[in-house]
Amino acid sequence: MLSDKLSLPWDKSGRMDRFEFEMLDPRDLTKSRGTLTGVVTTGGTITKSNSMDTRTIGTLKLRDSNYIKNSLIRVWHIVDEWELRYPLGTFYVGDISYTYGKGGETASLSLLSTLVNLSDRAYTKHYTINSYTTTGDVIEDIRTESGLEFKVDAMASSGFYLSPVVYDYGTTVLEVLSDTIKRANCRYDVDGYGHVLITQDVDAVNIGAVYTFDPDAPKSPIVGDISITDTTGTAVSTVGVEYASGDVYISGSQTLDNGSEASVAQRGRDVTNIVSTSEMSPALGSEAVRQAGEILAGLSEAATYSFKSLYLPLEPGDVVELVLRGTRHVCTVDTLDNIALEPGLNCTITLKEI
Repeated sequence: MLSDKLSLPWDKSGRMDRFEFEMLDPRDLTKSRGTLTGVVTTGGTITKSNSMDTRTIGTLKLRDSNYIKNSLIRVWHIVDEWELRYPLGTFYVGDISYTYGKGGETASLSLLSTLVNLSDRAYTKHYTINSYTTTGDVIEDIRTESGLEFKVDAMASSGFYLSPVVYDYGTTVLEVLSDTIKRANCRYDVDGYGHVLITQDVDAVNIGAVYTFDPDAPKSPIVGDISITDTTGTAVSTVGVEYASGDVYISGSQTLDNGSEASVAQRGRDVTNIVSTSEMSPALGSEAVRQAGEILAGLSEAATYSFKSLYLPLEPGDVVELVLRGTRHVCTVDTLDNIALEPGLNCTITLKEI
């Protein structure tokens, strides 16, 4: 996710940030309904996180606004001196609460990722994917039904189903999409325009760092202290996956290799997590082992780092370096929390060490 934007001097605390808020037609995100007026310049925030199924949320406060009901809101970040203008996010509006007073009407809006169009949409009957259906076919089905724009890596369409898969009544469309693209070793995200991104899930250790944080550097964007949590002592070191259907029972497991600080070899004890799954295709022990490895990779982490920072255009999943006392820690960005939509743009960044 390396961007030319990162080459700009984001550690320059004197830069002038401003924002524009655009209303969009909910049925066509290319159709503008004009500029949103009456946005209160304090209190608006955006949070982006890999830990959220819908990846991003936000809040916004309006006073005597021209907001058109059911419009989506696109938040533009602008730095005039750099001739920079790009979208921080495109959002459905969720709950709205109003207050009336002598100062007029004030509305507080919750902002929801366009991915809620998939997470809130559930199948009202059993959804069946037949044998030899490709992952590309399923993605196209979901894209057509949702009306959202998808940007899909060619790899995502390369998987296929060896046997039928039946999803229960009430399964969400986002759950089906997530399961489908995992077969092609891909992941989903959402960009600032509200497009659904499906890209190859590349191991973070094989990706170069896009930025280096150094709290001791003369122009570090880090503001204040860094909080560190080391979970090596309690991290899961073995994951087992089991699947049962009629007379068929399949299981498989994966254990951290001896090079990990949380491994049995180094820690002297095992922490096991057993996961039962209702879907396994193909129904083989090797697939159970693969799923166990995927779960284990998501659970085991050496340390997390959290700090307040001047805003940088990073995204969850980006690989960065954090320099502490001369030691370089390679991490992925997990969360950009409460990006403040006001001058002096800052946020709280959480990193997970690889």
